[in-house]
Amino acid sequence: MLLEEPPLTKALAALQRAEFEQLRPLLSPFIDTDAFRALPPRDRAQARSLLALGLYFESQTLSDATRTSELMAHSRAQLQVALLEDPEHTLDPLVFPADLIALQRTLATRLPLPGSNSATPDASSLIYVERRITHRSPWVTLLPMGAGQFQNGHPIRGSIVAATQVLGLAVNLIGFWQVESLRDSRGLIPAATHEEARRWQNLQWTGLAVAALSWAVGAGESFYHFEAKDVALRTLESPPAELRDVSD
Repeated sequence: MLLEEPPLTKALAALQRAEFEQLRPLLSPFIDTDAFRALPPRDRAQARSLLALGLYFESQTLSDATRTSELMAHSRAQLQVALLEDPEHTLDPLVFPADLIALQRTLATRLPLPGSNSATPDASSLIYVERRITHRSPWVTLLPMGAGQFQNGHPIRGSIVAATQVLGLAVNLIGFWQVESLRDSRGLIPAATHEEARRWQNLQWTGLAVAALSWAVGAGESFYHFEAKDVALRTLESPPAELRDVSD
């Protein structure tokens, strides 16, 4: 029986393959587990730095400035906690971009020196990030109208799939109505309009085929990109209520 590789090992393998998009799905859920807390400080710092790297590259692919800022804030927070767990931790300049290396150096200068009176960094340098986990259903990927894409957080793809299906169904209905309009009182199509009816019927079935193909492609695409959990990040202007209650 083969044991499953730890998430940190998988993340290091993904890093070797330059699959940076795999770092966040592997490490974001892992840092909340007992297995992560059981790791030595050096490994915990390494895992957080890799998560920061994944968040950084993900932020570079987004056009939403707010979302980009949230991901970078979370990346900064992970680097900060990594330094708290292992003050000697550094980033490999051959792997990490210069922006993250400069950010870590800035954070390191704000941390208290070992043995100093201050046990924690200046509160003004802390960033509070709220993580909201949404559980997704794989059955939604089978629904029409781009439901799977919308669930996966891809509204543009969902809109394209939905619009294609609506267009196909609309063409199907138009063809059906036109064929029915050619029937006489007995429900038959006169010989003089057979050719016109055939064209409308071909259009009818073409529209249905487009809608069906769009559903199949959309379902397959959404299932391929399906993730059971979605982790949403949001920066907070002040400590959350739980921390305020503890400090009080």
